[in-house]
Amino acid sequence: MKARIFALLIVCACGPQFAEDPNAYVYVTSQYENQDPKVIYSNKNSDCKPQLDCTGKSEVECAVGLFHAAEPYMDEGEELGTKELYASARVSYMQALCRLYEAEIRLNRGKLEQYTDWKLANTLGLAEKLETRIKYCQRRYRHYQWK
Repeated sequence: MKARIFALLIVCACGPQFAEDPNAYVYVTSQYENQDPKVIYSNKNSDCKPQLDCTGKSEVECAVGLFHAAEPYMDEGEELGTKELYASARVSYMQALCRLYEAEIRLNRGKLEQYTDWKLANTLGLAEKLETRIKYCQRRYRHYQWK
């Protein structure tokens, strides 16, 4: 009997055993006081791609691409939220926010580099649309944070 208990204690003392799931994603976030959380991408993950490949594009073109690249993450966040997967929905909205913040930065940079492109984007209301989407994603993120 003592041998069985000893063997059971040895097995339990080793802790949980698991195999890494190659299909799983781990997201690390960072948040400073009074700032929005940001997704930290791991450098050791070789298949981690940038938010959008902007090679050969102007800053304004890249901003438009990032604006559109955020939409699937917003849709995914809403879908996950309806399934009551609130942490996953928050991650999706954080990824959308990362793309939208980058788009905002590139749009402002484009003002200095390609003024005509920036003026066209501004005439079409890209800055206002970016601001609207950023506020929407922030609201949804906070909503799922408190659920």
